[in-house]
Amino acid sequence: MKDPIRRLLPLLVFAAAIAHAQAMPPLLLPAMPVVSPDRGRIEALLAIIDAYEHSLGVIRDRYAQSVGSVGIDPAGRSLAQELSLYCHPLAAGRIDASLRAAVGTALGKGDVAAADRGMQRLVERVSSDWDQCQALLEYWDRFVLAGPDFRPYEAMLAANGVTYGGGAQIAALQSQFEAAVAAGRFREGLTQIWPRLLAARDAAAAAAAPTLLARALHGGFHGLYETQTAECPPPATRTSGTPHPALDPLHRPEPLVYPAQASRLSETGAVRVGFVVSSLGCARRIFVLQSSGYELLDRAAVGYVAQGRYLPAELDGHAVEATTEQTVQFTLSNP
Repeated sequence: MKDPIRRLLPLLVFAAAIAHAQAMPPLLLPAMPVVSPDRGRIEALLAIIDAYEHSLGVIRDRYAQSVGSVGIDPAGRSLAQELSLYCHPLAAGRIDASLRAAVGTALGKGDVAAADRGMQRLVERVSSDWDQCQALLEYWDRFVLAGPDFRPYEAMLAANGVTYGGGAQIAALQSQFEAAVAAGRFREGLTQIWPRLLAARDAAAAAAAPTLLARALHGGFHGLYETQTAECPPPATRTSGTPHPALDPLHRPEPLVYPAQASRLSETGAVRVGFVVSSLGCARRIFVLQSSGYELLDRAAVGYVAQGRYLPAELDGHAVEATTEQTVQFTLSNP
């Protein structure tokens, strides 16, 4: 087992970081003394746990107040309610107050061995709650306050008469995810169910892409966040030499710009952009082929592709209009 003090130190870092981010008064956390593996160590651990409990109480009250009624999760709970349930263990009964008291009683009697056994169990519970609290805040940050929304993409498929393959599997995984977080199993939802749900969405979008690209060449097509451009002068002086358009290496596109608001909200993801390249080398119809789930990123990706210059496809020695696609990746390391 890792040293208990090392296991609990991240709790202090976590509490201090959130307190700083919320501009709260500094928390009075105990200094970490150099202790031997006996009574001094146990007393230091108790001081850490006491500070941890106090810190989470402050976080619960002030962090939740800053969010207010902005978000209600699918279970119908506010952030304040979920912080009380999962980030304030003593109030929720998740850390046995009698166990905490037993450690103190054992120390008072001089029974260091009994106090140490009780402390090991207490550290295990605190560490478990620490992980639960981290997962809860990650869930709210990624899915409640600014979560992905794939409904516009699904509406686009329906408008074009394209079947969303795997829809039943996606719906089942979405239900599993919502059930897990409603039951407080945030880590399971984030690390086990959500990746499977994204994989199912990716597979469905990949299956729908060829049909969407084919229909984009004809009238009546409804592209998601579609942009249509005029023919761009001067026209391309050569073709790609293949049946598919290609990026013109002589015209480097401008750097990808990460939408400021999306960056502040920590929105990330990949956007597959489909587009029609005219015989003159202009991307004249640009649309989202596979959504990131974030409108800001989807629109930014469409705009990025629109300003590129392309070599048109070639057929029988002539430049022809054709479709192609490009994936635009948004990560927080983008400039």
